[in-house]
Amino acid sequence: MRISARLRHRFHLTARFWPARRNEPGTLPALQMAGVFVFAYLDRDGATLHISVDLDTVGWDHLRDHL
Repeated sequence: MRISARLRHRFHLTARFWPARRNEPGTLPALQMAGVFVFAYLDRDGATLHISVDLDTVGWDHLRDHL
């Protein structure tokens, strides 16, 4: 699926970083772009870096409207 240069630029400009919250144990740092959340975190032993991609909030209909 291709998106327009204009929409790509908007997604890049509105990307956000969400740090883990000190007062909410279990939250993970994430990067959000175009409704996609990408989490990067270390396991409890600190030995393995995990990358997780969450597509649950992607607005596919919104994306299709701008193709």
